[in-house]
Amino acid sequence: MKKFIFAFIVLLAFTLSACTGNENPIEDNFDEASSISVYTRDTSSGTRSGFMSKIGFAEAEADDSVLAPGFIIAGNSEIIAAVQQDEYAIGYVSLSTLDETLFRGLDFEGVTPTEANVLSGEYLLARKFNYMLRDDYSVYGDLADEYQALSEAFVAYMGSTEGLTTIKAAGGIVDVTSGQPWATVKLNHPIVDQDNSALTVKFGGSDSVEKIATALTADFAPKAGNFTPEHNHTGSSNAYKGLNGANNAVDDALSIMVGFASREFKDSEPANTTGVVAVDAIVAITNLENPLTNLSGSDLKAIYDGSVTTWKTYVDRLAFDQDVSVYTRDTSSGTRSGFMSKIGFAEAEADDSVLAPGFIIAGNSEIIAAVQQDEYAIGYVSLSTLDETLFRGLDFEGVTPTEANVLSGEYLLARKFNYMLRDDYSVYGDLADEYQALSEAFVAYMGSTEGLTTIKAAGGIVDVTSGQPWATVKLNHPIVDQDNSALTVKFGGSDSVEKIATALTADFAPKAGNFTPEHNHTGSSNAYKGLNGANNAVDDALSIMVGFASREFKDSEPANTTGVVAVDAIVAIVNLNNPYRNMTAAALKRIYNGQVTSWSDFS
Repeated sequence: MKKFIFAFIVLLAFTLSACTGNENPIEDNFDEASSISVYTRDTSSGTRSGFMSKIGFAEAEADDSVLAPGFIIAGNSEIIAAVQQDEYAIGYVSLSTLDETLFRGLDFEGVTPTEANVLSGEYLLARKFNYMLRDDYSVYGDLADEYQALSEAFVAYMGSTEGLTTIKAAGGIVDVTSGQPWATVKLNHPIVDQDNSALTVKFGGSDSVEKIATALTADFAPKAGNFTPEHNHTGSSNAYKGLNGANNAVDDALSIMVGFASREFKDSEPANTTGVVAVDAIVAITNLENPLTNLSGSDLKAIYDGSVTTWKTYVDRLAFDQDVSVYTRDTSSGTRSGFMSKIGFAEAEADDSVLAPGFIIAGNSEIIAAVQQDEYAIGYVSLSTLDETLFRGLDFEGVTPTEANVLSGEYLLARKFNYMLRDDYSVYGDLADEYQALSEAFVAYMGSTEGLTTIKAAGGIVDVTSGQPWATVKLNHPIVDQDNSALTVKFGGSDSVEKIATALTADFAPKAGNFTPEHNHTGSSNAYKGLNGANNAVDDALSIMVGFASREFKDSEPANTTGVVAVDAIVAIVNLNNPYRNMTAAALKRIYNGQVTSWSDFS
């Protein structure tokens, strides 16, 4: 991929912007300004737990107070009925109950909810159906052994070829080939060859697993002495309660012998015997009149926490359907390395061939200019250069790029700014000791209170309180008290760190004998090259004495002295007219690897 002349890029951007030629796909009868009717399961529901955790809203798994005002709690069938009748409703159901002739199942993060996509791991809004047995069957008195044996035989049947086939037919996602024939498995469970017609085995827990559980018991009972199965499915939390918890007493209405949960069992729900029945997916559903076909995790979180109250935010995106203009830094850039690694596209850190066709290589300032002029562009910059009066910085995985969110660890698209010194200063001849001492003093200054303050002011994210005053630190660096005005100290490497580096040297030089700082920032890979690598010779244009990288140094870039200058974040940026506010790592990867070529692919 060759670099395009930037003037041509801008001209092309204007041409593309002017020639959309698309009609608005929104149906006239769908009022996008109408309030969203938010439906949810109750806090005992495993479907709710799985849904909320997967959209990044874990605090809503068991707490109604954090949900959008006016939310409505309903069961699975009630949510399905409500969504069919209310065109502005949203809810969620198990994939096994999805019927797209009656209501729409939304794609999640651009991936369609299908069994194949769940098994491949591409559809991420998935969860396990789990089972649990009693720890103590003695409550059944003389029949304790029979009930325990039947319960254990049932678990074994679920894993047999016949059991897995039944689970699959009932909507569970399983690998049928993983089981053995029941005729083989049953040899370890002689209880099934007895007459068990006088026994009633009780099943309960998750109602999301009820269809699978009833199908299994209907199939299994004739193969196990014709016991009578009884089902009472009232929610995942009642699996533990009815087996080993508060409702385990035989005469309790919720007492059961085999329990199911459509979520993971909690630490507070222990049992000796647990396992997985099947995998399932949860699907966000809307009325067939709703024009939306896809929402991201952060979109769904915004609906369920009340941040978005009408469909307008998402419906407006449907008309934003021009091809994506993909901008990236070159392979020497630490910003590129950090960005690609954090979005799960490490192979693109140093290889242009895996990038989307038509990608454009540009520097930091060129990307900013391009994004301002081309409303269909996407690029990425350091947080320190983010200016939301000129272009939009996207949230990443639903978290806003702020210094506070970087320091807290919530904003994950972050990286370190690192430094490196020469291993060998002897190339400077008689001035070797002075240049080495000044370089080491500069590193010490970066960690002083004054240095950290300068770094923070220049956009680096640091803990200013971690440093000591320069007056104390300088005692270990007597070179700074000499007249160094005849010396020129060269700095280079990452241009993402250039602002910080120039601010530091402007502040430090008067404190260190008035040496002359010289900067040549051409990319993170040139930190090593200009110090200990191919360009380290004194007369080389890229030769430096202190180098910076906005990525981690590689094993192929060794140095005796390295360290961290500051933390920074990388921000995906788009034009102010772009309706998107958030991107996930998966979505960004699909843009940059060419799987997504039009903005409408996210709509």
